[in-house]
Amino acid sequence: MIRRVILSRKGVDSATGGRPSPILPDGRLFSLPIPQQPPSTHRYRDLRFEEFSVAELQRLGGGRALHPNRSCHFDPMLEGALGLLGQHGAAQGELSRHEVGVGDLFLFFGWFRGTEDRRGSGCHHLFGWLQVTEIVRGTTAIAAFLKASGVRHPHGLGGAQGYSQNTLYVSQGRLRGSSAFSSKAAFGRFPRTHSSLVLTEPGATRSVWRLPEPPFNPGVSPFLNRLHWLEEGTTRVQPRGFGQEFILDAERCPGTAAWALGLINRFGA
Repeated sequence: MIRRVILSRKGVDSATGGRPSPILPDGRLFSLPIPQQPPSTHRYRDLRFEEFSVAELQRLGGGRALHPNRSCHFDPMLEGALGLLGQHGAAQGELSRHEVGVGDLFLFFGWFRGTEDRRGSGCHHLFGWLQVTEIVRGTTAIAAFLKASGVRHPHGLGGAQGYSQNTLYVSQGRLRGSSAFSSKAAFGRFPRTHSSLVLTEPGATRSVWRLPEPPFNPGVSPFLNRLHWLEEGTTRVQPRGFGQEFILDAERCPGTAAWALGLINRFGA
């Protein structure tokens, strides 16, 4: 059962990386990971998106350049046999406090901008998902799990020893709703842009969102943290402060889970 749907901010933004991720002219999306001090699993020069290197994507999109030799925090990982998401510190504290657990569903979003719109402000755009099938807590346990799985992840490396509440969310198998399995994997990406995947209200600043109605009803709030209705009687929403995890109560408002599953089944790769 999906008890929580988490809108999870990931990838480069104005504060970390200083640039948006690209939307290519044909609509394809690629989320650029944030910079990280070594050690890390990847450098920017290691990353490719289909036929493009990261350097080529940056030239297309303009904005602040990310040096090819710089390490990056490649997380979430949404390819291969396992989907992986690491979290720690205050953001993990929010997830724990609101009892995010096995079965719950992360929808990942970030700052995206079309490569043909270099002067535009861009938008907050969903780019992937991960349904939790297992949770591993603590750097030692995470490192052991990753070694046994034959996978490297930044939350299992030496630099993660200083992470408080270090946690790894694991996903595998097929997506599951309230009672049935989907044909989609439990983790994956939205390969192309679509208006239904854009959180930002048209014509507004990035952090003013308009959620779809239905299933969102301004009279019943699914928000457990950081989000609030911006205007009475509408589905306009704004985050409180700058956070990573925006948690929705799918027990109280089951339409939120139906909305998330519908997006994945319709637009997920």
